[in-house]
Amino acid sequence: MPALERIKVLVTGFGRFPGQHSNPSETLLRWIEERHIRPSPNVRLKTELVPTRWSAVNQFATGCLAEFDPDIALHFGVHSRAIGLSVEKLARNCTCTHSDASGEAAPPHCVKGNAPQTLKSTIETQKLVAQLRARGLPAQISTNAGRYLCNALLFASLYQSRNRVSPRQTGFIHIPPLNANGMDRSALSKAVQIALSHCVGRHIHKKLVRS
Repeated sequence: MPALERIKVLVTGFGRFPGQHSNPSETLLRWIEERHIRPSPNVRLKTELVPTRWSAVNQFATGCLAEFDPDIALHFGVHSRAIGLSVEKLARNCTCTHSDASGEAAPPHCVKGNAPQTLKSTIETQKLVAQLRARGLPAQISTNAGRYLCNALLFASLYQSRNRVSPRQTGFIHIPPLNANGMDRSALSKAVQIALSHCVGRHIHKKLVRS
């Protein structure tokens, strides 16, 4: 890998929304910004808090995501009933009837018109889950990201990257509320660090194989 080349990584989280007064995915972005979670030196890391609004998902995909054009896009969101970390394997092109944090209704029926019904995550979900478990963290693969904003963000992110010349790693991890289901600050920090290292390591390996 050329010495000056840096891997661009985007990490996103959501803010609070109806039924969830605080969101640990927003908290972890602050930890990254305060450098409690540190990437490797060859990484250019950007964080982005995505507003918990239906309209903000597509705005994010065509705005921040397209402009920064990361090599790795790792998205986080909270699931109140998650037991540990749920690494999402699949995004569905569908929405639900729930309003967002501003009271805005979901787009009718689908996230994107004239798009596939499903898109697969492009991170190595099985290997990431194995690494998380090996470090003592509760983790599992999920094939159901729901039909709310988390699923919509994953679908929009995957769809935006579909024509990228160099494939992008895009994934979503659902986390439980802090201090619930075995997920305290230490465990969540460790999980994010492992996920970042896993994706960066895979990117470097693929670069070396292609060169």
